[in-house]
Amino acid sequence: MKVRNILSSGLLIVGLVSTTLSFAAPLLIINNTDKSSTSTLNHGKCSSALPFGYGVTPPHSRKEIPEMILGMACIGHSSDCTADIYMTLDCSGPKVGTVVLNTTTGIVSVTNENPNYILKGQGFIIQADPKSPK
Repeated sequence: MKVRNILSSGLLIVGLVSTTLSFAAPLLIINNTDKSSTSTLNHGKCSSALPFGYGVTPPHSRKEIPEMILGMACIGHSSDCTADIYMTLDCSGPKVGTVVLNTTTGIVSVTNENPNYILKGQGFIIQADPKSPK
């Protein structure tokens, strides 16, 4: 009987966590700039604190953030996970812009705030480009 209660409790917890952390795809970050990029999620800690180096996208590279990491980073904000983007290793300096993400449907909005960079996003892809000189 005790084993059955433990198994039932375990399945209930797994079901609740799966519902809370619903997501559709990994997030692809494309950094076409000469600087590393990081972000603060929902006005919290810098993404550089994420495990396994997921929180820093080096210059001229792509980084795929697995669904589970994305879901955990956006917990409590699955429909409006807000990322303030920086072109530094530690989320310091001027903000490049803000990306709002729904972990089930993808990018909701992108706001550019720095004249030296262009952020764009669609689906589960965020791209940072240097602004072309005129």
